[in-house]
Amino acid sequence: MFLPNSPSSIPGPRIEIIRKMSFALSCRTRLSVLERLSLEPDEGLTIGEIKRSLRVPASSLTHHLNLLRETGLINQATEGREIRCFVNKSRVDWLIRSLAEFFPTS
Repeated sequence: MFLPNSPSSIPGPRIEIIRKMSFALSCRTRLSVLERLSLEPDEGLTIGEIKRSLRVPASSLTHHLNLLRETGLINQATEGREIRCFVNKSRVDWLIRSLAEFFPTS
């Protein structure tokens, strides 16, 4: 039986992107980073500010930020010697819409 909103009806590349983004969100630290960045949508936060806010070791934070950046959930901009991070709202919105296709409300 074919279900229009079943995972098998979503093209392979798209479902792979959703899988990778879901994996990125499966970690408490990465969710905390996104939550913290969402509180500063226009200014973003430097990596140092995120580190101090979440009390995460620098090496661990780098790993988490790289995964969020690679999946497109955050953007980064270099400002002198600092790297500023921002939530990629359009990418998060895309993920929410895509997941809504998996779980229709009506």
